[in-house]
Amino acid sequence: MISKTLIALAFCLCATANPAVAQVASDQMFSHPLTARIGNDLTTIYPIDREATVIEAIMIPVNDNGSGTTELSANVFYPKDAGPVPVIVSLTAYDKDIGPSRYVHTARGNINREIGLNLGDMNISDVAPFEAADPGYFVPHGYAVVIIDAPGTGKSPGTEDPFSEATVDAFKQAIEWIARGAENGGPGWSNGKVATQGTSYLGIIQWLVAATQPEGLDAIVVWQGSSDIIRDDLFNGGIQETAFIPYWLSGKSAVFQDPDTKPEFGLTFSEIPLDLVPDLTEFEIPPILDVENIAVPALVAGTWSTQGLHSRGSFEGYRRLGIAGVPRYLTTHGREEWSVSNQDESRDKQRVFLDCYLKDVTEVCETLENAPVHVEVMHGDNLYHDRYVDEWPVPDTEYRRYYLDAATMTLSNNEPSSAAITQYDSDVVVIDDPETTNPRLIFSHTFEQPTEIAGYPKLHLIASPDVLMDPRARDDNPNSAVDMDVFVGLRKRGTDGDVRYFINLLASDSLFSRGWIRASLRKTLDTYNGHPVPDYRTIYALDEVQHLTPGEAYYLEIEILPTAVHFEAGETLELIVAGSNVSFTPHNQHTELVNVGVHTVYTGGSHPGEFPISSPYLELPIVKFASTPQPIAKGEPLPILRDVE
Repeated sequence: MISKTLIALAFCLCATANPAVAQVASDQMFSHPLTARIGNDLTTIYPIDREATVIEAIMIPVNDNGSGTTELSANVFYPKDAGPVPVIVSLTAYDKDIGPSRYVHTARGNINREIGLNLGDMNISDVAPFEAADPGYFVPHGYAVVIIDAPGTGKSPGTEDPFSEATVDAFKQAIEWIARGAENGGPGWSNGKVATQGTSYLGIIQWLVAATQPEGLDAIVVWQGSSDIIRDDLFNGGIQETAFIPYWLSGKSAVFQDPDTKPEFGLTFSEIPLDLVPDLTEFEIPPILDVENIAVPALVAGTWSTQGLHSRGSFEGYRRLGIAGVPRYLTTHGREEWSVSNQDESRDKQRVFLDCYLKDVTEVCETLENAPVHVEVMHGDNLYHDRYVDEWPVPDTEYRRYYLDAATMTLSNNEPSSAAITQYDSDVVVIDDPETTNPRLIFSHTFEQPTEIAGYPKLHLIASPDVLMDPRARDDNPNSAVDMDVFVGLRKRGTDGDVRYFINLLASDSLFSRGWIRASLRKTLDTYNGHPVPDYRTIYALDEVQHLTPGEAYYLEIEILPTAVHFEAGETLELIVAGSNVSFTPHNQHTELVNVGVHTVYTGGSHPGEFPISSPYLELPIVKFASTPQPIAKGEPLPILRDVE
């Protein structure tokens, strides 16, 4: 094990003193590759080939349409003596000049390791900004790479407001300037073919800018990026997320802990009353990104392993691109976010897409069309197999019902013959050890045949809040604040009875998918952003509070995040229902809950009320293939933060 001090010293000793290049990336020049393990992270940082790469720091002219600036600071990397080439553009709010020696070793890396998480195994060049296109990979393959500081961040003047219309417009103008190309008064290194690329915020901003249809934009590569920030991130099932989102919005998530460089979003969600609808007009972040307006081909990376952050929105973005009618491609994975995005495995996929739409390489385009959707199917414990299909959801998916039975605590293919109830205490919450402490219900089903689940599960539940009243209720209407926060998890056990572990938000997790709902916000949408919601989706309206009455049962249609997981015969699926987080996930917490007292779950028939279903059930998307590839290990297993018996 190499100590942090030694690593830091190695980073310093490897830095060069070339002043011509230092203006671009003064703290991150390497003279030779360095591979180091810090905690569980194994990262290689290598020097970009400066003999074959031209590196320039430029200012891109823009009109001030509210951003407070008439220029954006950018670093440009392009092949020497190659003439004008296609261009890959990333816009960042994290400071383009901060290199991996800082975000891998210090700041974000240390913050994650201090709470037991990984940053990921990376293979990156010394000039690769956080979550942006890596010049060290793309320049040798004949591309220019442009990394731009968003207005008011890094070296760009102006007003810092990373999701604002002004920031999006400034990005649009930069794209259009680059797309002019050398022959039309644009930069000499651009041939006029332009794509955007980036992960997380750098993906979200692509949805926003592409929806404005910049002139000359040819393609986008959204590598994990929310497409409805309210529903994807801020309010999981209508329940406020209280860990990562406040941390990120405060600026503490900046890759370098420096008050002069951290992004300040100027938003706070801690004072929202628990019994009110999230006021979508209160936030400057657009509640729904207009993905349907995008008019260029898109490669989207969706992940099963950023649940509560990007998992929902990446797949929703891909779905909505189908409404836009543009060529769209999907690749998926269930591994660490940055381990995957910062390896050549992912960059190779991006290059195939870009070679087709920026270089018009015919045989590459044919390869894309032959396998437009890649589904990485999880087995648990770091094992996966790959599927290549034509569409997502997978064609001919069977949405199979597994009925809850409170008498046997099982999930069955048939409705229970008699009614039953079961209950759990909803307000016992231990944040750091929920799986062994917090009350929950567990319904199980053991598969008799190999079964593959791929798509969008959902839970159809009938439940009641059995409390006298919520003490937070208003005096003039004592029942008005009675509510239920319901949390759902899906877990896998092997034939040996042991829990199989998966990855979520940089940590091991006993769940392979999850869902949430605040019962008073249970209203769902038939249309979303002007388009019909397909039957396999559940989208909450979040525009109306429907108060609950103590002791009265309610029908809850609970969205569960998209997933892909394989069960062998004899392996068991567990459905978990609880009043708080089902597993320990440091970066996805919900501590502002409304639960008080007992929740009752009804199964079978003869329920107290009229509902659109006769008996509660778990709906699973089952896909069938002629055979199943042998699963293989990908990467290294992560430490188990909380063991489950």
